[in-house]
Amino acid sequence: MCMKTPHSSLYVLLVVFATILAGLACGEIPAQDCMGTNFIVKGYILNSEQEPISDATVRVWSDKSDSEFDVQVKTDSAGFYETDDLFSFGCYPFQIDVSAEGYEPASVTRVPDLFIEQGVEITIELEARPE
Repeated sequence: MCMKTPHSSLYVLLVVFATILAGLACGEIPAQDCMGTNFIVKGYILNSEQEPISDATVRVWSDKSDSEFDVQVKTDSAGFYETDDLFSFGCYPFQIDVSAEGYEPASVTRVPDLFIEQGVEITIELEARPE
């Protein structure tokens, strides 16, 4: 005769399964279809006339505990920026904050595109700050 105790295999599996479900519900454990990926973020910062803005500050960040990053780069004379290699889960959004002297700051939220070899290209247009 088999006696069920709190330490039986079935009990342990149920506790593990309940813990995983609780983590998924709280967003602490990425879902199975939420694959991790390495990627770079690059693009251009332009004004409303589609002219490049040089020396703009571009901050790319995520505060998710298992894919946390925070990088800051400057645009070149062509308004181009590019981050180093980043890592995130495909279902976790990341934030891009842009600021430049004489322009209103801008923010964009994106989710990493999985299996992108060339990186995520994002062009952001800044509005001139009213005088």
